[in-house]
Amino acid sequence: MKKTLMGLLFCGLPLNGCSDTRADLMNKNQPVYKVERSLERDNINKRLKLSNDPNQLMWVYCLGMNGDVVISSPVLGKVSSSSKRLEPSSVDADSPINSTIGDVRYSTNELMSADGTYGGSDPYVYWFTPEGQYFQWNGQYIVSNVPLRVEKQVFNVEKIDYDEINKARNAEAVLKSGGKINNKLEIK
Repeated sequence: MKKTLMGLLFCGLPLNGCSDTRADLMNKNQPVYKVERSLERDNINKRLKLSNDPNQLMWVYCLGMNGDVVISSPVLGKVSSSSKRLEPSSVDADSPINSTIGDVRYSTNELMSADGTYGGSDPYVYWFTPEGQYFQWNGQYIVSNVPLRVEKQVFNVEKIDYDEINKARNAEAVLKSGGKINNKLEIK
């Protein structure tokens, strides 16, 4: 009884539950901005559309621990995470979520992602440039609303290789028409 009474006194509220009066006051004096259109949702939808085009050409630059590019390669479609799966990894007989693998139906607590797979991706941030180019990064980063001078640059997104972009656009057109290309984006 003493502990219950102490808890009620600590909350400073009637018996109907605890509330943070400081948070209530803060929300009253400075309400949370009401988001009517989510740019986060726009970016997720743009990324899903871009990364699910089988003829989309992208480039991957694998970085070593010192920031040097170890390997680079054009990518047809998208780079996929090794932790993605086509089926859930666990079953739970009590779960209302069902999944069919082959002809067998299982109950699971895992939900299928918007891309039709199970499992997570490697953690990363991604963005689009004003010209529509897509960038994804899984290392340390900083975000600013002003341009910063970087003393040692690994990549300079202002110096995009437009000859390579034009070559890629031609290659994508060939892919979309059913043709084939090689890793140098040359038409076969």
